[in-house]
Amino acid sequence: MFSADQTTAAIAADAANAAANQATPAREDSVGEPDVTLVLIVSTLCNLRCQYCYEYPDLANRHRLSQAELELVFTRVAEHYQRSRPLHIRFAWQGGEPLLQEPEYYRLALARQASIFAATQHHVSNVVQTNLTVLDEERIELLGDAFFGVGVSHDVVGELRVDAGGRSRAERVVANIDRLIQARVRMGGITVLSRQNYRHAAQIYEFWQRRSLPFRVLPMHRGPLPTLGDMALSSAEVRQVFAELVDLWLLDPGNPKPVAPITELVEALIWSRSSGDGFRRYDGQRQAALLIVNPRGFVGGVNDLLDLDNAYGNVLHSSLADIFAGDRYAQRVARAASALRSTCAQCPHFERACNGHPAAEGGKEFWQRDRSGAPLCLIQRGTLAHIEQRLAQLGLLPELPASVSNGPKPEQPARASA
Repeated sequence: MFSADQTTAAIAADAANAAANQATPAREDSVGEPDVTLVLIVSTLCNLRCQYCYEYPDLANRHRLSQAELELVFTRVAEHYQRSRPLHIRFAWQGGEPLLQEPEYYRLALARQASIFAATQHHVSNVVQTNLTVLDEERIELLGDAFFGVGVSHDVVGELRVDAGGRSRAERVVANIDRLIQARVRMGGITVLSRQNYRHAAQIYEFWQRRSLPFRVLPMHRGPLPTLGDMALSSAEVRQVFAELVDLWLLDPGNPKPVAPITELVEALIWSRSSGDGFRRYDGQRQAALLIVNPRGFVGGVNDLLDLDNAYGNVLHSSLADIFAGDRYAQRVARAASALRSTCAQCPHFERACNGHPAAEGGKEFWQRDRSGAPLCLIQRGTLAHIEQRLAQLGLLPELPASVSNGPKPEQPARASA
């Protein structure tokens, strides 16, 4: 019999009560989820050679976005949103390994960013994703006072994250995580799920929760390197891991930190059931909420920059308005809309706990198709069904209100998956 102790039941009950009185699901981030996220791949230069990295061929390339190019990116973004309502715009700095760049590189860039956005009404935040193999006092200070948050990549189990000599750097990463905890740097974990570690969900969960750190799991997909196929997980295997993480989180006797995307789905499901409302259908033309900029200025979405033929344009050569008005972006929007129609129409969670974004933009997740060739949403839909079952068994699944709202639906933030 699936059951939870009073502590965990109280957490879920509190989430249900809070969700019933809110227009959107509860968020941990004190400044709110970003309306727009710009992922800046400042350079592909990296000191690791992770076997699943889609940038593997370019990891020795030292080219980086210059200060002048970064200033132009900031200016383009500020100009594009100058007439919009106040937004939370987040810049997510990535690589390669971004901490291979000297701290002064970021301090100069962020000072210029602050100057450019000072005249706007927007809130701007900066986060960075790092393998945390390079850390000194100057970088600890940078992470603590220049960035709103730090995402640390650590797979906990497995030996896919090695340096150029084939040596694991896991012990150094764990030691540096503990150094950042001591320094009170705001951070969370990122664990890539592969064939080496997907059967160790409990160990992964315990590693991050023991340190009171929220974390996200990213299933390995079949990337552009053909040698990665045997490391990638099937949709059924990803769904299995997600279901195990749901159970671990619900049964945790303590005060567990969020596990993305698990906690996000629990919140969304409880909110939609409590309120009788749902998220507005994802619209790629209107919700350009996640853009990736590579070191040469090419702009794409989560799945587009693996092949520059799919890039929307180049922000160093064109305004965002021109990029969004271009044929490549229009083709991307059409593909997303088609995937959403073919995948979501019969899903009981569509426009309720899910806005369809995983189907529209998460092509990496749909490795299985039906006989007609339509993608099957095995991960998102399957995980929501498992959450619904578990909450019902715990007596924590809210009943749908007698009167279901037909008013305007809130938008569900798009989230980076890589």
